[in-house]
Amino acid sequence: MAISLTKSLLKLHELQIPHPRWEFVQSPEELKRYYNLRDYCGWTIRSLLEAKEHPDGKPFHVNWVYKPDVPRRIEEFRQSLDGKGWFVVYPSWKWNAGGTLLLDNKQLVIEAVKGAIYNLLKGVRRDVTLIHDRESKQTLFTKGEKELVPIEVKTKLFETADKLRDDNYILEWAITTENKLIFYNLELLKDAQKRLLDKYSKQ
Repeated sequence: MAISLTKSLLKLHELQIPHPRWEFVQSPEELKRYYNLRDYCGWTIRSLLEAKEHPDGKPFHVNWVYKPDVPRRIEEFRQSLDGKGWFVVYPSWKWNAGGTLLLDNKQLVIEAVKGAIYNLLKGVRRDVTLIHDRESKQTLFTKGEKELVPIEVKTKLFETADKLRDDNYILEWAITTENKLIFYNLELLKDAQKRLLDKYSKQ
């Protein structure tokens, strides 16, 4: 069974893996932490419902929403879902670098790009690839701009990998322009592979 977005985000929190300062709400009236948090480039709102529960089959995900508009946008999304919305809300960020951390039985694979992660996820660009043995962390392969993943970031990626020994995963992470490393997505590797297979088999 695929791990739900809610469970994946809660897993990041429970394992004390660095993540955005988020809160989960069903309506704008439930917002609390939002009022006391500072943002520097807006807010992100993500729907936690499954894709099939959305009118067009795609979960809502908007970034850089002006703070005063957040309650209104949540209510608009909730109304479009007949009042059954479930959302995660957190401050957006600007990117120094974005990347993925892939964990399988034997290897730990780090890939990253300068700026936002979109070019990496779309297969447009990959600025660095680092492959390590999952247990020993010994370097097996290096290609590209190693300085994009400095030693302090790599150490935190290794620490995160050690917290996720119960299965194989792929995580998405960012280094913000405030030089903070945050993880904002976690998916079972087998689910990610199936999702990509389904996506490209329909093209």
